[in-house]
Amino acid sequence: MSKPKVKKHSVFRRNIDWIMLAIFFGAAILLTIAAYNPVIIEPDEGEILVYKRANCGCCQKWVEYLEENGFKVKVNTVASTAPIQNALNIPVNVRSCHTALINDFWVEGHVPAKNIETLIEEADKEVAGIAVPGMPPGSPGMESDNPQPYDVLMVHYSGEVSVMTP
Repeated sequence: MSKPKVKKHSVFRRNIDWIMLAIFFGAAILLTIAAYNPVIIEPDEGEILVYKRANCGCCQKWVEYLEENGFKVKVNTVASTAPIQNALNIPVNVRSCHTALINDFWVEGHVPAKNIETLIEEADKEVAGIAVPGMPPGSPGMESDNPQPYDVLMVHYSGEVSVMTP
């Protein structure tokens, strides 16, 4: 009775296996880096660029509200807004479900159009952005039969946060 033949892999085949494994892990590392270090696209002058998740209905309502109020809006759909918020150094306590950029400022959450206009016209270069934290009922995009009062916050590069006057 003869022994069964065992097929041995050639040196070439083993090297290919290692190369494929290295390519796989390299791609996984690059994708992870890309997910946590987003490329932030600068909006055109006067354009507001909104980063939002595809399934966020209130974000889409806010985009439509901005368009109704005369803003030229460009939407960038992302899996998560957290990497964008991290890259822009938006404080965690003022974050919301979408982030926008206009001129040299960020706009976080359901901010009314009049506050964005005031930001563009009057804010000094010490201001990083403005925010409506969370998702308050009655804010633009969060229309409600039971609106709640909310503040629009102005965030400075120094870390100072103040209530923006209407």
